[in-house]
Amino acid sequence: MKKNMMAILTFLVTLVLLLPAPAAAEKIGFVDVREVLSQSNAGKKAQAEFKKIFEKKKAAIQSRDKELKKQTEAFQKQRPGMTEIAAKEKELELQKKYREFQRMVSSAEDEMRRRDQELSRKFIPEIYKVIHAISAREGYTLILEINNPVVIYSYKGNNITQQVIDEFNKIKISEPQKETKKSSRKRKKK
Repeated sequence: MKKNMMAILTFLVTLVLLLPAPAAAEKIGFVDVREVLSQSNAGKKAQAEFKKIFEKKKAAIQSRDKELKKQTEAFQKQRPGMTEIAAKEKELELQKKYREFQRMVSSAEDEMRRRDQELSRKFIPEIYKVIHAISAREGYTLILEINNPVVIYSYKGNNITQQVIDEFNKIKISEPQKETKKSSRKRKKK
C-alpha cells in the first residue's frame, strides 16, 4: 500500500512539473482602419479634396453628356432631309464623339481610383505606426483589423479604433506635392 501511495505521489508531482505554467492573459485589440481613414482629421481633409475633384469631373462629364444628347437629337431631326452620305458621315462623327466621351469617363474613373490608392498608401503606414505605439504602450499582444473576414467575433471593449483616430489626428502628415506642368510632362515622356 505504501508503495502504491508513493507511486501515485510521484506520478502527481511529475504531472504537475510537466504541465505548462499558466500563460499570461492575452490582450487582443481590434481596429477599423477604414473608419480611421474616414473619421480622422487627415482623412476628412483628404476626402473633402477628393470630393472637390470628383464633383468637378462629374460636372464636366454631365456637361459633355448633355451636349452629346443635344447633338444626337438634332441629328435625328435633320436626318430625314439629309443625303445618305451626309447622314452616314454625321453618324460616324457622333459615334467618334461618343467613344471620346467613354474614354473621358473611363479616364476620370481611373484617376479617382488612383488618387484613392495614393491616399491609402500615404496614410496606412502612419496609421500602422500609431497602432504599434498604442499596442506597445498598452500591452496588446495582438491587434486585428475588424473588417478582416476571418474575425468571427470581437469584444467591442477592446476596439481601439477611436484611440487610433485620436492619436493619428495628433500627427502632422506632410501635404502631397502639387504636380507642376513640368513634372507632369516628365512623367508622360517616360
